[in-house]
Amino acid sequence: MSDTTTEVVYLLLKSGLDISAGEKKIQWEDGLSTIMKQPGAKRVLWGRQIEDPDTVQMIIGMCIVMVVHEKDWDSLESHQAFTQSPSYKPFIEKISEHFLAGPPNYFHVKFPAAQIAKGDPFTAPVSECFSAFFEPDYDTSKYDTQFFGFQEVMGQIENVGSEGIAGGWSIEKQGHEALGEGVQGQLFVLFRGWESLAAHTKFVESEHIHKVVPYLYEGPVAKNVRHIEFKEYKK
Repeated sequence: MSDTTTEVVYLLLKSGLDISAGEKKIQWEDGLSTIMKQPGAKRVLWGRQIEDPDTVQMIIGMCIVMVVHEKDWDSLESHQAFTQSPSYKPFIEKISEHFLAGPPNYFHVKFPAAQIAKGDPFTAPVSECFSAFFEPDYDTSKYDTQFFGFQEVMGQIENVGSEGIAGGWSIEKQGHEALGEGVQGQLFVLFRGWESLAAHTKFVESEHIHKVVPYLYEGPVAKNVRHIEFKEYKK
Protein backbone atom coordinates (compact mmCIF):
# COMPACT_ATOMS: atom_id res chain seq x y z
CA MET A 1 0.00 0.00 0.00
CA SER A 2 1.67 3.23 -1.16
CA ASP A 3 1.53 6.60 0.55
CA THR A 4 -0.81 9.31 -0.70
CA THR A 5 0.38 12.80 -1.64
CA THR A 6 -2.02 15.31 -0.12
CA GLU A 7 -2.12 19.00 -1.02
CA VAL A 8 -3.40 21.28 1.71
CA VAL A 9 -4.56 24.64 0.32
CA TYR A 10 -5.35 27.74 2.31
CA LEU A 11 -7.66 30.29 0.68
CA LEU A 12 -8.67 33.64 2.08
CA LEU A 13 -12.17 34.43 0.83
CA LYS A 14 -13.63 37.87 0.35
CA SER A 15 -15.33 38.90 3.58
CA GLY A 16 -18.94 37.78 3.89
CA LEU A 17 -18.90 35.78 0.67
CA ASP A 18 -21.66 33.17 0.44
CA ILE A 19 -20.72 30.22 -1.76
CA SER A 20 -23.57 27.98 -0.64
CA ALA A 21 -26.15 29.14 -3.17
CA GLY A 22 -26.74 30.93 -6.44
CA GLU A 23 -24.15 31.93 -9.01
CA LYS A 24 -21.25 31.80 -6.54
CA LYS A 25 -22.04 28.19 -5.70
CA ILE A 26 -22.03 27.31 -9.41
CA GLN A 27 -18.70 29.09 -9.94
CA TRP A 28 -17.21 27.43 -6.85
CA GLU A 29 -18.24 23.95 -7.91
CA ASP A 30 -16.94 24.64 -11.40
CA GLY A 31 -13.54 25.28 -9.85
CA LEU A 32 -13.70 22.05 -7.85
CA SER A 33 -14.70 20.21 -11.00
CA THR A 34 -11.63 21.55 -12.81
CA ILE A 35 -9.40 20.12 -10.08
CA MET A 36 -11.08 16.72 -10.14
CA LYS A 37 -10.65 16.47 -13.91
CA GLN A 38 -6.87 16.64 -13.63
CA PRO A 39 -4.93 13.39 -14.10
CA GLY A 40 -3.91 11.98 -10.74
CA ALA A 41 -6.48 13.86 -8.64
CA LYS A 42 -8.21 11.36 -6.38
CA ARG A 43 -10.55 13.47 -4.28
CA VAL A 44 -11.26 17.00 -3.13
CA LEU A 45 -12.60 17.94 0.29
CA TRP A 46 -13.29 21.47 1.42
CA GLY A 47 -14.75 23.39 4.34
CA ARG A 48 -14.68 26.63 6.25
CA GLN A 49 -12.79 26.73 9.48
CA ILE A 50 -15.19 26.77 12.40
CA GLU A 51 -13.10 29.28 14.34
CA ASP A 52 -12.52 31.69 11.46
CA PRO A 53 -15.41 31.48 9.00
CA ASP A 54 -15.36 35.11 7.86
CA THR A 55 -12.80 37.36 9.57
CA VAL A 56 -9.60 35.64 8.57
CA GLN A 57 -8.07 38.90 7.45
CA MET A 58 -7.11 39.34 11.09
CA ILE A 59 -4.67 36.48 10.88
CA ILE A 60 -3.21 36.96 7.40
CA GLY A 61 0.46 36.04 7.42
CA MET A 62 -0.11 32.89 9.42
CA CYS A 63 -0.87 29.52 7.89
CA ILE A 64 -4.49 29.65 8.98
CA VAL A 65 -7.27 30.89 6.76
CA MET A 66 -10.97 30.59 6.36
CA VAL A 67 -11.30 27.94 3.72
CA VAL A 68 -9.25 24.80 3.48
CA HIS A 69 -9.11 22.35 0.61
CA GLU A 70 -7.55 18.98 1.17
CA LYS A 71 -6.77 17.31 -2.15
CA ASP A 72 -5.36 13.87 -2.76
CA TRP A 73 -3.08 13.23 -5.74
CA ASP A 74 -1.47 9.95 -6.74
CA SER A 75 1.88 11.75 -6.75
CA LEU A 76 3.42 15.20 -6.36
CA GLU A 77 4.28 15.10 -10.05
CA SER A 78 0.56 14.92 -10.91
CA HIS A 79 -0.09 18.20 -9.14
CA GLN A 80 3.00 19.83 -10.64
CA ALA A 81 1.77 18.80 -14.09
CA PHE A 82 -1.51 20.62 -13.37
CA THR A 83 0.27 23.83 -12.30
CA GLN A 84 2.30 23.77 -15.52
CA SER A 85 -0.63 23.06 -17.82
CA PRO A 86 -2.23 25.74 -20.06
CA SER A 87 -5.45 25.56 -18.05
CA TYR A 88 -3.86 26.42 -14.71
CA LYS A 89 -3.32 30.18 -15.11
CA PRO A 90 -6.90 30.97 -16.22
CA PHE A 91 -8.16 28.65 -13.47
CA ILE A 92 -6.28 30.57 -10.78
CA GLU A 93 -7.25 33.94 -12.27
CA LYS A 94 -10.92 32.99 -12.27
CA ILE A 95 -10.83 31.69 -8.69
CA SER A 96 -8.99 34.82 -7.54
CA GLU A 97 -11.40 37.18 -9.28
CA HIS A 98 -14.57 35.61 -7.94
CA PHE A 99 -13.57 34.46 -4.47
CA LEU A 100 -10.21 35.44 -3.02
CA ALA A 101 -9.08 38.34 -0.87
CA GLY A 102 -5.45 37.24 -1.07
CA PRO A 103 -3.15 34.79 -2.84
CA PRO A 104 -3.60 31.07 -2.13
CA ASN A 105 -1.10 29.24 0.02
CA TYR A 106 -0.50 25.52 -0.27
CA PHE A 107 1.85 22.70 0.61
CA HIS A 108 2.06 18.94 0.15
CA VAL A 109 2.20 16.13 2.68
CA LYS A 110 2.72 12.41 2.27
CA PHE A 111 0.49 10.67 4.78
CA PRO A 112 1.40 6.99 5.30
CA ALA A 113 -1.40 4.90 3.84
CA ALA A 114 -1.40 2.72 6.96
CA GLN A 115 -2.63 5.71 8.98
CA ILE A 116 -5.65 6.33 6.76
CA ALA A 117 -6.43 2.61 6.69
CA LYS A 118 -7.08 2.79 10.45
CA GLY A 119 -9.61 5.59 10.02
CA ASP A 120 -9.95 8.56 7.69
CA PRO A 121 -9.95 11.81 9.71
CA PHE A 122 -11.12 13.82 6.70
CA THR A 123 -14.50 12.07 6.49
CA ALA A 124 -15.36 12.51 10.17
CA PRO A 125 -18.10 15.03 11.08
CA VAL A 126 -15.39 17.41 12.34
CA SER A 127 -11.67 17.36 11.51
CA GLU A 128 -9.11 18.87 13.86
CA CYS A 129 -6.10 20.38 12.10
CA PHE A 130 -3.02 20.74 14.31
CA SER A 131 -0.05 22.56 12.76
CA ALA A 132 3.40 22.55 14.36
CA PHE A 133 6.24 24.76 13.07
CA PHE A 134 9.91 23.92 13.66
CA GLU A 135 13.32 25.45 13.11
CA PRO A 136 14.89 24.67 9.70
CA ASP A 137 17.54 22.38 11.21
CA TYR A 138 15.21 20.51 13.57
CA ASP A 139 15.75 16.73 13.65
CA THR A 140 12.38 15.50 12.39
CA SER A 141 13.01 11.97 13.61
CA LYS A 142 12.50 13.23 17.17
CA TYR A 143 8.98 14.39 16.44
CA ASP A 144 8.27 11.26 14.42
CA THR A 145 9.00 9.28 17.59
CA GLN A 146 6.79 11.58 19.63
CA PHE A 147 3.96 11.29 17.10
CA PHE A 148 4.21 7.51 17.26
CA GLY A 149 3.92 7.75 21.05
CA PHE A 150 0.93 10.04 20.67
CA GLN A 151 -0.81 7.51 18.44
CA GLU A 152 -0.04 4.71 20.88
CA VAL A 153 -1.53 6.58 23.83
CA MET A 154 -4.59 7.74 21.87
CA GLY A 155 -5.21 4.14 20.86
CA GLN A 156 -5.36 3.13 24.52
CA ILE A 157 -7.96 5.74 25.48
CA GLU A 158 -11.50 4.48 24.96
CA ASN A 159 -14.74 6.27 24.13
CA VAL A 160 -13.32 9.70 23.36
CA GLY A 161 -15.17 10.25 20.07
CA SER A 162 -12.02 10.35 17.93
CA GLU A 163 -12.26 8.99 14.38
CA GLY A 164 -8.91 8.55 12.65
CA ILE A 165 -5.52 10.26 12.80
CA ALA A 166 -3.12 11.24 10.00
CA GLY A 167 0.10 13.18 10.42
CA GLY A 168 3.10 14.05 8.27
CA TRP A 169 5.69 16.62 7.24
CA SER A 170 5.19 19.28 4.60
CA ILE A 171 7.37 18.59 1.58
CA GLU A 172 7.91 22.33 1.16
CA LYS A 173 9.47 24.55 3.81
CA GLN A 174 7.02 26.92 5.48
CA GLY A 175 7.37 30.31 7.11
CA HIS A 176 5.91 31.52 10.40
CA GLU A 177 6.35 34.75 12.34
CA ALA A 178 7.79 32.77 15.26
CA LEU A 179 10.66 31.61 13.03
CA GLY A 180 11.63 35.13 12.06
CA GLU A 181 11.26 37.17 8.90
CA GLY A 182 12.31 35.28 5.79
CA VAL A 183 13.01 32.03 7.65
CA GLN A 184 11.51 28.91 6.12
CA GLY A 185 11.15 26.15 8.68
CA GLN A 186 9.61 22.73 8.85
CA LEU A 187 5.91 22.06 9.26
CA PHE A 188 4.20 18.99 10.69
CA VAL A 189 0.45 18.72 10.25
CA LEU A 190 -1.89 16.39 12.06
CA PHE A 191 -5.51 15.78 11.16
CA ARG A 192 -7.73 14.04 13.68
CA GLY A 193 -11.39 13.21 13.15
CA TRP A 194 -14.01 13.79 15.82
CA GLU A 195 -17.68 12.90 16.23
CA SER A 196 -18.31 16.58 16.95
CA LEU A 197 -16.56 19.75 18.09
CA ALA A 198 -18.05 19.10 21.53
CA ALA A 199 -16.34 15.69 21.61
CA HIS A 200 -12.93 17.29 21.11
CA THR A 201 -13.68 19.98 23.68
CA LYS A 202 -14.71 17.32 26.19
CA PHE A 203 -11.46 15.44 25.54
CA VAL A 204 -9.37 18.59 26.01
CA GLU A 205 -11.08 19.20 29.34
CA SER A 206 -10.60 15.61 30.51
CA GLU A 207 -7.73 14.06 32.45
CA HIS A 208 -6.60 12.31 29.25
CA ILE A 209 -5.29 15.50 27.67
CA HIS A 210 -2.27 15.50 30.01
CA LYS A 211 -1.27 12.10 28.65
CA VAL A 212 -0.99 13.27 25.04
CA VAL A 213 -0.05 16.97 25.10
CA PRO A 214 3.68 16.39 25.82
CA TYR A 215 4.00 14.29 22.66
CA LEU A 216 2.74 17.12 20.42
CA TYR A 217 3.88 20.25 22.23
CA GLU A 218 7.56 19.47 22.81
CA GLY A 219 9.72 20.75 19.95
CA PRO A 220 7.73 23.21 17.81
CA VAL A 221 8.37 26.94 18.05
CA ALA A 222 4.74 27.63 17.16
CA LYS A 223 1.54 25.63 16.86
CA ASN A 224 -2.14 26.15 16.21
CA VAL A 225 -5.37 24.19 16.13
CA ARG A 226 -8.40 24.69 13.91
CA HIS A 227 -11.49 22.64 13.11
CA ILE A 228 -13.12 22.06 9.73
CA GLU A 229 -16.29 20.29 8.63
CA PHE A 230 -14.97 18.84 5.38
CA LYS A 231 -17.29 18.16 2.48
CA GLU A 232 -16.16 15.93 -0.34
CA TYR A 233 -16.83 17.17 -3.85
CA LYS A 234 -18.41 14.53 -6.05
CA LYS A 235 -18.04 15.09 -9.76
